[in-house]
Amino acid sequence: MPALSPNTPFGAFGPADRRALRQPELLHPCALESWPIGERIMAMQTTAVRVLQVGCGGYGAFILRGLLDLQAEGLVQVVAGVDPAPRGAGAEVLAEAGLKAEADLDQALARHRPELVVIASPIHLHATHAISAMAQGAHVLCEKPAAGNLEDAQAMAAAARQYDRWCAIGFQWSYSPAVLQLKADIAAGRLGRPEELASCVLWARAHSYYQRNQWAGRAWLDGRWLGDSILSNATAHHLHHHLFLLGADGAAAAPDRMQAALGRVNAIDTCDSAVVDVMVGDTHIRHCASHAVAVEWAPLMRGRFSEGLLDYRPEAGGFIFQPRQGSARVYGDPEAHPHHKLRHCVLALREGTPIPCDVNCASVHLGLVEALQRPHDQGPSPAGEAPAELVGEVPMRGGSGLAVKGLEHGLLRCWANGAEAPAWFQKIGQSHYQG
Repeated sequence: MPALSPNTPFGAFGPADRRALRQPELLHPCALESWPIGERIMAMQTTAVRVLQVGCGGYGAFILRGLLDLQAEGLVQVVAGVDPAPRGAGAEVLAEAGLKAEADLDQALARHRPELVVIASPIHLHATHAISAMAQGAHVLCEKPAAGNLEDAQAMAAAARQYDRWCAIGFQWSYSPAVLQLKADIAAGRLGRPEELASCVLWARAHSYYQRNQWAGRAWLDGRWLGDSILSNATAHHLHHHLFLLGADGAAAAPDRMQAALGRVNAIDTCDSAVVDVMVGDTHIRHCASHAVAVEWAPLMRGRFSEGLLDYRPEAGGFIFQPRQGSARVYGDPEAHPHHKLRHCVLALREGTPIPCDVNCASVHLGLVEALQRPHDQGPSPAGEAPAELVGEVPMRGGSGLAVKGLEHGLLRCWANGAEAPAWFQKIGQSHYQG
């Protein structure tokens, strides 16, 4: 295994080194992810938590299936699904649950009196739906991003204070026992001083991805900032994750400085490719991402600490910390239990367990992305256009889409070796976080 030093590049671990980290005897206890949540809840009370879901199509159908799994365990009762026009998987799941979709949220809230409202509606409606639910006495779990803009997220936070409710945001990694243990260990100094965190997410997206609704890739909607992009939506989890790891308990760390290089290949208002650099104190965060590639890989993530290297390898157990001396610690894979946020919110209702990622925590990511993307007028976000000779139509999941020749290799170099963003990306000057 390579000798570790503060200057060890992210690419220092080779395949043989990763095989050495797969030994089951090295598994860290926190990787077991064996919280007996169901047993603890059922021991405390016999009444299932009454849950209403807003938005049942698209990703909402996946969330609804997770709620039905909890219902089968007796932990929740799904009392209603609110969606004015459920289609496809959403309509199928509602039918399986024996529920008819309801069109009016306020009427459904008054009729069913839920304790928890899960919001998976379009991003620009998050604030309206969350505030209505809290005003009617329900706690909220809202899908990421928190809202379309920072102003809406701040209104959600104000409503939570006014009505004495919590408003959780569904960055599912932030609810994972593996990530929560890793965050606690970083805060306690068990990994040493955090020096650098980096991620690279290469997810091809076909034309159908941007045609699925009226707001995909839009900078503005009805005269209000929306900023839907690869940074605010598809790879929001990974950028938020770095800030979350560096924050205090239940919080994300606010950036001190930030800059970006943004690219646009598809016919959208925002960006579909980006390299973002953030400084939190002395810790450097780099996030590289693109939809305009011909590949779709699992997220690549690394961290360099004064006492060793942090690696994310799903095939080897998830997050792995290799200290300078001693055995590797395997924390587990946050992707192993994507519905853990639902369980956590049920536990929060019954035991008062703190919400690890509320709207205030998630607003740090929202404010960062808005500061980098939002123009001074109501035009598109600043982004460089790829040279036409490099762009081609390629097969992708969901049809075909545009990809830039060699872009995946360039972004991998940005992630692994600290290389500059491709020359055609537009650089966004250094900014100060205003969230």
